[in-house]
Amino acid sequence: MFRLTGTCAAAEPIFAAASILLGTDPREWVQTADPEALRRNRPAQILCVTQALAAHRLIAPALPDRFLAAGYSVGQVSAWGIAALLDYDPLLALAARRAELMDLCGGEHDGLVSVRGLPRDQVEALARLKDVEIAITNPGDGYILGGRAEATEAFRDAALEAGALRSTLLAVSVASHTSKLAAAVPALREAIEAADPKAPGGPVTLIDGLEGATLFTRDKAVDTLSRQIAETVRWDACLAALAERGAASFLELGPGRALADMAGGNARSIEDFASAEGLLEWLGRLER
Repeated sequence: MFRLTGTCAAAEPIFAAASILLGTDPREWVQTADPEALRRNRPAQILCVTQALAAHRLIAPALPDRFLAAGYSVGQVSAWGIAALLDYDPLLALAARRAELMDLCGGEHDGLVSVRGLPRDQVEALARLKDVEIAITNPGDGYILGGRAEATEAFRDAALEAGALRSTLLAVSVASHTSKLAAAVPALREAIEAADPKAPGGPVTLIDGLEGATLFTRDKAVDTLSRQIAETVRWDACLAALAERGAASFLELGPGRALADMAGGNARSIEDFASAEGLLEWLGRLER
């Protein structure tokens, strides 16, 4: 995860803060943790936010004066940091608390399943039949669904039988972005409020991670980040909103490059680059 960011001096305070939450340096943790630990919700969310914040520190010198930030799932927490609603320390603590609340309120044997290649009405019908809920809608008839583990398995089998191009059980144990986590929303809202975030504004335009609305007020930002864990994330709408606001280039901060693939066009992930210098050079060539 930290191939490009791990030696970035500007990111050292972020790695130090994450080390306190994980009990060890995240750059070491990802190399030594066992597979079961890697699948746990709390460390995964801390690591994803650490990665994004460290990547932002790395690319900050080459960023345009104004840009848009949007986050997929826990990436919305990262987007808050990039838009300067919270500093890295309270933000990482919030990511940890978010994960803890999701674990506390979710079922012991919950999970997620992906499906691609079925129309929405058919996905919805199968979801009702197998007692799962749509958690995320992605472009190109891509969906993530959540529910009890046996229900996600039954949905996968039914989706493949119905002609889905692909359906895969995900290596997670929480039904994120479904009503199963509704009980966690008030406590998460309380934790966000306690962190005392700033209102959106300034050079970074923050797009909410639920339906792609531009966030102008503190109250709306808190509301959408709170509700996001228990409601369907419309990532397809978020990408459309970015394009409508004039975004011509996209950079995924990782890990992975799935979001860059969804964005299409002039979209890259930091994982595409062999060096920080190459990444910064690409950023420097973008239209301002």
